[in-house]
Amino acid sequence: MSGFFRFNTMKDNITTIYIDNLVSESKQFLHKLRSANNGDTKTSGIRIQLLNKDGEQHNTLIYEQHVYVVVVPHGQKEKAMLYGNWDEAIKASQRLLMIEHALPKNHPITLIPYTQVI
Repeated sequence: MSGFFRFNTMKDNITTIYIDNLVSESKQFLHKLRSANNGDTKTSGIRIQLLNKDGEQHNTLIYEQHVYVVVVPHGQKEKAMLYGNWDEAIKASQRLLMIEHALPKNHPITLIPYTQVI
């Protein structure tokens, strides 16, 4: 990762959705953030946060880096996966989270902006 990243935890920028709607909602979420920042691409990603059935918190990061979209499951950089576009990355994240945690389609997750600070 180049530069530094921080999470924007202002309540206005955080949204809770169902995991089944992750693909459409996360693209709208990014569009809304970029529109609010006048197209500024410093908001380069999303942190997906969920609580599993045991109440444990899990996070997955999805962010742009150069020509790729990077997925970092559980914040483990060594397990990062590269995708060619946002759709592929978000769909892969959704599958990973649902399978790994045996989540129902109506399981709530939280989307948090992931911002690169250069």
